Amino acid sequence: LRRCRGAGLLRGVIEKVQEIGCLIKDLDIGLIDFPTTYRSMEVYLCWKLGEPGIQFWHGVDEGFRGRKPIDQDFIDNHTGEPSN
Repeated sequence: LRRCRGAGLLRGVIEKVQEIGCLIKDLDIGLIDFPTTYRSMEVYLCWKLGEPGIQFWHGVDEGFRGRKPIDQDFIDNHTGEPSN
């Protein structure tokens, strides 16, 4: 019974995270992407469990291995809203 409640709580948290537009990429390593816009293109801010904050981004088709550090150019050309 306790295991069922834990699974239900986890499912609820995942749904809430997804409702605000975040994408859970890998639960095992705690990898989450956040859609945003950089230079008029949709990209993902990327955070991994254990990192002190969001410090990386990557293109939609690049994935975790394509992560790049958030630099001043990204900050200057980031609109904060995904393109639709």
